[in-house]
Formats: sequence, C-alpha cells, structure tokens
Amino acid sequence: MADAEPDFTNSPFPTSNCFFWLYNYGSTMSKFSFAPALSSAIPTPPRQVIFSGIQPTGIPHLGNYLGALKQWVDLQDSVPSETKLIYSVVDLHAITVPQDPQRLRQYKREVLATLLAIGIRPERSILFYQSSVQAHAELMWILSCTASAGYLSRMTQWKSKLSLSEDANAMDTGSKAKLKLGLFSYPVLQAADILVHRATHVPVGEDQSQHLEFARECATNFNHTYQPHLIAPQTILSPAKRVMSLQEPHLKMSKSHANPLSRILVTDSPQEIKKKVMAARTDSINSVSFDPVERPGVSNLLHLLSILDKQSRSPEELGTLHAGLNLKNFKTLVAETVAESLDGIGARYNEVMSRDDGKYLDHVEKKGAEKARESAEETMALTVSPVYPTLASLAVVALRRPYSSATVSPLSFDLHEAPRGEEKGTPIIFMHGLFGSKKNNRTMSKVLARDLGRNVYALDMRNHGDSPHHERHDYAIMADDVARFMDEHKLEDTTLIGHSMGAKTAMAFALNYPSRTQNIVAVDNAPIDAPLLRSFGKYVQGMKKIEQAGSLVIRQFLLGNLYRPPNEKTQKFKFSLTTLALSLGHLGDFPYRNPDEVRFEKPALFVRGTQSPYIPDEAIPIIGRFFPRFRLVDIDSGHWVIAEKPELFRQAVVEFLGEDKEN
Repeated sequence: MADAEPDFTNSPFPTSNCFFWLYNYGSTMSKFSFAPALSSAIPTPPRQVIFSGIQPTGIPHLGNYLGALKQWVDLQDSVPSETKLIYSVVDLHAITVPQDPQRLRQYKREVLATLLAIGIRPERSILFYQSSVQAHAELMWILSCTASAGYLSRMTQWKSKLSLSEDANAMDTGSKAKLKLGLFSYPVLQAADILVHRATHVPVGEDQSQHLEFARECATNFNHTYQPHLIAPQTILSPAKRVMSLQEPHLKMSKSHANPLSRILVTDSPQEIKKKVMAARTDSINSVSFDPVERPGVSNLLHLLSILDKQSRSPEELGTLHAGLNLKNFKTLVAETVAESLDGIGARYNEVMSRDDGKYLDHVEKKGAEKARESAEETMALTVSPVYPTLASLAVVALRRPYSSATVSPLSFDLHEAPRGEEKGTPIIFMHGLFGSKKNNRTMSKVLARDLGRNVYALDMRNHGDSPHHERHDYAIMADDVARFMDEHKLEDTTLIGHSMGAKTAMAFALNYPSRTQNIVAVDNAPIDAPLLRSFGKYVQGMKKIEQAGSLVIRQFLLGNLYRPPNEKTQKFKFSLTTLALSLGHLGDFPYRNPDEVRFEKPALFVRGTQSPYIPDEAIPIIGRFFPRFRLVDIDSGHWVIAEKPELFRQAVVEFLGEDKEN
C-alpha cells in the first residue's frame, strides 16, 4: 500500500476484589467480505493486552497483594514491551452495595496510591478509575439487552452478598425483598469490563470461573443477534495462592472481617505486622507442625510462610524444618518474613498520597483514563453501529468528543500552492499508502496544484514520515487525525485524495465527516474487508533487517524513508515498524459495515489498477451503496497506479475535479 514518487518520463518502480484478565490477540487476517449481518470476519486487534481490576475497599491486604497485585508488578518486566497493561480501580462494581460517597472517594485514592507504591509504573501501565471510561457502562447496557435473566439467577455472587443459600432463586419472596438490580446484574458489568477490550484469554481464580463463562455467554449472544465483533474469552486458571484470615483460618483474609487483627495491610509497618502475627490464632501446643485438620492456625502460618518462601518449599517441608521452634519464635519468623516482603511499601504509599498536595494521583488517573478510553473506543465503534442502526455515525462521533483522544498532532505536511493569481477552488488533502510518505506524492501534488489552481496539502500519516508515532493505527483514528489537521489549518469542504491506506482513510473520513468533504478520489482500494498482499509482511521483515544491518536492499520507495538518528551509526525508518507490523492484520478491514446506515452522497472517483486485486469486480456494487455518486476509472497498472501511470492518473483526476467544479 505504499506510494512512490511519480516520474513523468520513467516510473522509478522497476506493503474476588481482584480479578485478573488477559487479552491475547491473534494475528489472523480476515477474508474479503461485506457483512451487513453475521460474518466470520472479526477484526483482529493489533496487540496483546492484559487487563485487571481491583475494587476500592481501602488499602489492599496481604491476600490481595500475593494473590494478584504482585503479579501486576511482575508483568511489567516479564511480558514483551509492546504488550499493553491496563489496571483499573473498579468503582462501579463497588456501588452494588450502599456506599458513603466521601469514604468511597477516599478508598479509590487509597487503592490507586497503593498500586503506585507496590511498583506499578504509570509510564508502563495504564491506571484509571472504571467510572472514568463510560464505555464500560455503555457496553454493559448493550450486553444486558441480550443477557439471560435465568443465567444471572443461577450466579452465586448476589446470593453470597445477601447471605442466601446457593439454591436461592431471584423470584423467591425472600430474595426479591433484598435483591437490587445492580447486584443482580453485576456479572454483566464484569463481562463488559472484559469484552470492551476484546479479551481472548482471562486468568481467573476458581471462584470466578462462573463469571468468565457468563462473559462468553454475553459475547455469544451479542454476536448471534448483531455482528461477530466480540471475542469470547477463554479461561486460564490463575495459580494465585489463597491467603487466609489470621483469626479464623478457615476464611479468606478480608477487609470486611470485624477484627482488624485478622488481616495484614500492605502498608502496615513492621511493628504492626508483628503485632498481628503474634496475635494470630493458633493452639495450646507450643511447637510447630503442619496439620490443617487438628492445627489449622499453625498450618495457616506455615502456608503463608510457604507462599513467601524464596526456595518454594511446601508447608509440610517448612513444618518439619521449624519443628524445633516454639510458637513465639515461629511467629516472630513469620512476621519478619512478611515484613521483608512488604518492605518500603508503606513509606512509598505515604509519599504518593502527599505528593504535590494530592495532585499527582489525579494526574496519573487522568492520563490513564485517556488511554483506557482509547482502548475501549475501538470496540464501541464496532458494537454501536449494529445496535443503533439509525444513529450509528452520530453515536460514534459522540464517543469521540468530537474526535478521539488518540489523535496525533501535528501531522507533518508539504504545502504545494497554486500559481499566484490562479487560485480557483478549495484545498486538496493528499494521503499516501502504507510505508509511504508525503514525498511520494510530491511531484503529483505540484502538478495538480498547477493544473487545478488549488492548494495541495501532502500529508505524512501517523506512524509515517515526520508525523508522530502512536500505538494505535486504524482507519477510524487516521480519519480523526485528518479532521484535527483541518481544524488546525482552518480547512473546510476539501477534496481528499488517497492511495491504498490513504484511500480507505479518505473513505472513512467522507462517511464520518460528510459536511466537511467536497469529494474524494480513492486510488486502488475499496470499502470492503480484504487481506493485504503477503509482500507487505515481507517488507516489514526486510526493513527490520535493514535497520539491524544497515544494508540497503529494498525498493526505492522504502529506502526514501531511511534516516540516521543523532548519535547512532545505523539508519532507521521514519515510520513505526513495530506498530505497523502489529497493525497489518487489520489494515485490510474497513471500519464501516452497512451502507444502509451511512453513505457519502457527493461525488467520488475510484481509480482502479486493473492488475491489482484491491478493487475486485464484486466490490463495485458495495462501492455504489456507500458512494452512490461514484465513478470508476480503470488504468492498466498494478497497485501503485500513481507511480506506474502518472499521466493517466493526472488526466483522470483533473477531468473529475474539473467536471465536479462545473456541476
């Protein structure tokens, strides 16, 4: 999908409280399809994403830390750097039971500060309050419309919260008197938390397997009713070990227990930890042995010691090892081991809470929420359209407020001005293809500015040329980039010309911003889902080798993007190789599915390279439905029409735009 600089004489061309959810995206390309109803073409997100959440119930305890939070910290360095880590304080879940507003606000800040104190780095991980991303609640409502009330009635969460028996029914007289809709539908919100980021794998504890199964049910129901955009996640049982109460060893450690000595908070000082461990319930036998039935208290401490043991010894082994200790010395050992595992967290917590008079926490959450909205927006843009047929485009625009926070600015551009005194019309925005840059369209831009008397803005698209890089790369966001560029340069009623990737961007822009578009010229691409040529994957591999070895072996249009960063010996490409490589799987997709819902009613020229596969004959009716005033011009060339047949392309564009201006 790259463009080359055209030569008019010779073409230069000789492409729990804690839950732990993993989003692991594949890279399967969708087949060419147009699907107003069900389709097998599920857009593939570009990277692996790990999501997890914790309820704001105050400062987490040792069980939260060892069961999930420590894993969050470790993942920052154990997974590939391109893996996205998203951690949420799920405050919407908290209000399924009555909450004091002031205390809930404080609890949210305490949990957020604790996550920073244990080692979550905001430059590596996204931290945010669930309520800051409205897509979680919006998708919950959409899922509720197809969720099974009978399935929800069989869930155990609401029964345990209301202290009801496992065979309780939501319609029972006793249940109905206590049960509120929010608590009953809690699993739907949990499913939305998973599905809004399109999870494929979700590590959970055994007690949450039922919730994940329900999330799969929600995805299946949505996909069957509308379009298959939601991914049914698979279960990965978490190896997280359960930490039990110090006072009642048969219960999990919990902040809801009435006795504060039953739990160790991660911010407790060594003195507080020792006080709680020394008060832990044991028995009258003043020795150490592992016997969960007869000696549950001592066995609980051995189990805790085993979790923290650097040699990974079992409770039985540690019971034998420490059999000669009396209980006082054994508890002292346990307390010291726990304190060592939590060393420094309390001090860091206090520092984070007080930094910049609390403004630092607000800053971290604000930035994290912006990034989380970007992540959720991609799924909502897909799910809103089939659910709200008549309001789809308005709903998507509203989600972006007015366009996505993921837009990049400033886009680099070259301005090719019309000859002085010959300005005749509105500006043209010219967009290159994949692996291209504004340089590829330089000569053609100058010619069109001359022949049409119109200023031509040749852009570098995101992740290309001299424009900013960003981890997101799809047509919806590139269209928003163009909208922002037009705002910044006070442009309206423009002509958009785009080749390949730029062509789909032009189409997406026209469908989303029709009032700002005079007409479009789409070069060798169509509003359909179609896989990219295999050669584009090979180009990525070749370019990576060039960066590593400094060898110049790829074609001229690729080499034109090489530059030498300051203080480095080897050359690199200006575009973001990592992001573009991850995006190849979905760059063949088109963000709009149903032309009955959105269309561009103004003139559109489609230029097809007859030796290229990107505008097959079967796509022409679909073009006509999205762009009813379209014209198709065939040029005997491959995919790189502008470079291969520049004069024929120029003639087609000048004729089209000249006629449109007259009309």
